[in-house]
Amino acid sequence: MIQSYRIIETDEDIVNRVLPNLGLAIVFTVQGQISFVEERGYRPLSSSILSGIRKSIKNIHYAKGSKSIIVLFTEVGAATFFKNPLHELFGISVELENFVQQDEIKNLEEKLYHARTDSDRIKEIDQFLLSNITTAEIDSYVHRAVDEIRKTKGLIKVSSLPHMLHISQDAFEKRFRKAVGCSPKQFANITRLKQIITLPNRSPLIHIALEHGYYDQAHFNRDFKNFTGLSPADFYKSGLFW
Repeated sequence: MIQSYRIIETDEDIVNRVLPNLGLAIVFTVQGQISFVEERGYRPLSSSILSGIRKSIKNIHYAKGSKSIIVLFTEVGAATFFKNPLHELFGISVELENFVQQDEIKNLEEKLYHARTDSDRIKEIDQFLLSNITTAEIDSYVHRAVDEIRKTKGLIKVSSLPHMLHISQDAFEKRFRKAVGCSPKQFANITRLKQIITLPNRSPLIHIALEHGYYDQAHFNRDFKNFTGLSPADFYKSGLFW
């Protein structure tokens, strides 16, 4: 259900480029200030937010002395904790209190603030999440679909999945979007691009594009830049992203 925890702590002002992920995330700001970088400037984040799946990069400013703990869910893990249809969060981040009682969040934030070690903080978050499990069942159709998309590295023909799973197209789409947080096609596209950016920059870009289902390099370049914020050439020379 939980893929990993990440701790971001900095002694200086930095802007980090956060690439799209395949699962939802909760961000707890333990100290300092963290903000989204937008066209009009910085938009400060609340101390506890739930972030949906995105198809494009997000720039985040970490003020000097800030620290956050990020909970990364597996592809279908967040549906265990939240009853709301997760596709409503696609591309956005909202305060966690929209999904969990405010007094529970305030109680957790107090514990995180006073905890002596990061290990203690993660234990408190674990207890918080365990107390908020809404279902122990994972939709088997969705789980199988996610596995098929991952196995093919996003290159599967998404329209073939309902037939493979013996379920109607409409029912499959609704169940997938509710449990994962995006449509099957969006999930496959993100999976494909995540695979591409891990490749060593050795093959000609046109070859990479064609091997990953793109019919022309212009389309590939547009998707790549939307996903990473940079052209392929600039991306492979850059740093400060995760």
